[in-house]
Amino acid sequence: MNRGVAVSFVTAAMVCLTGCASQPAGVHPSGRIEQGGALSDRCAKAIARQVGVRASDVVVKRSTISEGTGHYYVHARVPRATADWVCEMDRNGNIVDVYFSTEG
Repeated sequence: MNRGVAVSFVTAAMVCLTGCASQPAGVHPSGRIEQGGALSDRCAKAIARQVGVRASDVVVKRSTISEGTGHYYVHARVPRATADWVCEMDRNGNIVDVYFSTEG
């Protein structure tokens, strides 16, 4: 592999590490939230409290980060719900809102 191709490959790998959805959970010192387990777990517990079910009954389906606000959204399924419940966290990992989605 020539040097230019190796540098391009390393650069592409670094871009993925900084922007891919499979990042480990946590809040960086910069305040930027990364998607993943710990934050999703906190949101699942908040949804369980809001709905009145056990945390083990909440199934996290997906999570996203808003490019505009930097807020982290966890979409979860709970028993007998006709659509997902959503937990919203701010850039610092504080839960802002837990609400019922109108989309199933």
